[in-house]
Amino acid sequence: MDHFKRSQEVRGRILQDKPLLKKLADHFLEQGKLEQVIGAGSNNIHYRAGMLPDGLWIATREQFQEQIPYGDPARSDLLRARFRETGNWKTLELETFCREAYCWTEFGLFNGGNRSVSDFVRNGGTGYVTSFAIGVRYKPPWKRTPLYALLVEDLTAGGVFSLKTHPDADWIGQIEGTNAPVQLDLDDFPRWRKMHPGVPDYMSEQAIIDFGSL
Repeated sequence: MDHFKRSQEVRGRILQDKPLLKKLADHFLEQGKLEQVIGAGSNNIHYRAGMLPDGLWIATREQFQEQIPYGDPARSDLLRARFRETGNWKTLELETFCREAYCWTEFGLFNGGNRSVSDFVRNGGTGYVTSFAIGVRYKPPWKRTPLYALLVEDLTAGGVFSLKTHPDADWIGQIEGTNAPVQLDLDDFPRWRKMHPGVPDYMSEQAIIDFGSL
């Protein structure tokens, strides 16, 4: 099962888990209902959302700002193109993150070798990237247009694993007490989109969870 199919399988399980689904809906539609912050960067923050019955931990990946403060012309051009395609530039940021995860697991793009798609806990908690990525669309009552986020794997497994930042690269983490790398962040710069020809569109209407239609 490839990374996209795995993501869609997890999506189906989340849609069947009514308590978790309500918890997520309350968080996205009422803003900030999840309290446990797993980690944050300059533009993204992760909240622990809960666990599926089989032990797979879910987290959110959300962006701090409506506008991302980058002056990269290539990035800006792609954002404008994506806006024309979808009506919302933010989907491009999230789609690229998902496609990076796909390439990481399916092609060994960044580590010189293939990685099987299994969740972080069953992989021993080392050398991994989120085993799924699911787009989310939601529209709080005070917003005129929908917002977007991602559901990803909680790489701390609910706090079982303690992650620290790699001393030489803030997008890579390490399990405390080991040197095993964990890909905490994936490059969501739209200029890398051309690296992903033929990769499924994680932000398509069929692939996301739309909290406005549940």
